[in-house]
Order: sequence, then C-alpha cells, then structure tokens
Amino acid sequence: MNSTMNAASPERKPSTEQISGLIERVTFHSDESGFCVLRVKAKGQRDDVTVVGSLPSVTAGEWLAAEGWWVRDKEHGLQFKATYLSGWRFQMRDKVIQTENDYDKDVFNGDIGTIERIDPVDHEVTVRFDERRVKYDFGELDEISLAYAVTIHKSQGSEFPAVVIPIATQHYTLLQRNLIYTGITRGKKLVVLIGQKKALAIAVRNDRPQRRYSGLHASLRRS
Repeated sequence: MNSTMNAASPERKPSTEQISGLIERVTFHSDESGFCVLRVKAKGQRDDVTVVGSLPSVTAGEWLAAEGWWVRDKEHGLQFKATYLSGWRFQMRDKVIQTENDYDKDVFNGDIGTIERIDPVDHEVTVRFDERRVKYDFGELDEISLAYAVTIHKSQGSEFPAVVIPIATQHYTLLQRNLIYTGITRGKKLVVLIGQKKALAIAVRNDRPQRRYSGLHASLRRS
C-alpha cells in the first residue's frame, strides 16, 4: 500500500496531509449539512480514494483540494477525512496561472495562460501560454489555478496592460511600501487603486521589513 495512505493510530494525534485530484464520483452529498462522500482520482495515488468532508455543493468533474488525515473506517475501509475542502471546475477560456516550475513542459511559476481545450475522454486539458500550447493530464491540474485575480507576490516578474489594486486598512499587515511599489509597477498602461486614502498613506510610510516567524530555526535545532 502507498506509504502516504497510512491510517492514523488512535493513540496519537494524526498528522495533517494535503491531497488534490479530480472528483470521479459523488457517492453522497447532503444539501442541508454539506456532508459529502467523494471518490477522487488523487495525484500520487494509484487507485481512486474516498474523501469525506463538507462542501456546500459539489459535482463530478470538479478539481478538489483537501486537507486532513487518513482514517480506517470499520465498515468502509481507508478514507481521507478532510477538515478543509475546496472544489472548482475549469472551463473553456478560463484564465489560469502556473503555480510551480515544470521543466518537462517548459512552463514556470507565474506563467499565465488560457484554457483552450478540455478532453474528457483522454483526461487532458490544453492551456495556451502566448503562442505555446501545453497539455496537462487531469492528475496534473494542481499545477495551475484560476488567475482572474492574483496576489502581488504571484505577479512578480509579470506585466499587464491594466492593474487594479484594492487597498484597505483591514489588510493592515499587507500595507507595506514594497508591496504597493511592486503592484503598481506591474501595470503597463493603467493602474487603478481602489480603497481608502488612509490605507495607502500607511503603506507608503511603512518601509520597515517584516519579521517572519517560519519555525525554521526550531526545526533545524530539532533535527
């Protein structure tokens, strides 16, 4: 059995994992509670897996991202119990962004393209990046995500004819001069800032680097 599919023992707290894949079948879904049982063709798994969790609505053919852990149900066997579920369906002409480097396909993190073809028979999606067409197996769709709106971080290295940036005091930790600069310089012809003048003033004055607590130092000490 695949090493990633170990059911958690009852004596210890299960470790959280993430899986993603194509929903092949909706075995059960409650319109009232959202509870669902799904059969998913998950990336990295040889066989379809059963995922249980909660979604307001779900249909076969959607791409699923799940976070949780493996459990062994007495009646139904091994299942992935999801504490977080997110499902979406790619459509023709969807704008998408590559989220990791793929040297075999010659596409890289931040590349933006458009879905040109979806083949349900061969389980392939074709994305056009400028003049290049790249094919993705359904099991590789976690490499792309919808790009109708992207973070400033993901936009680095790219330029666009027009850029719209929302700025609000509710996003206080993101009000930094370097982020505003990066966002504004992504626009070639037009840049629109939407929000509060106070928020913009805070961001312009804030040129202090943020201290990041990644836990790396503690991890290195434990190892």
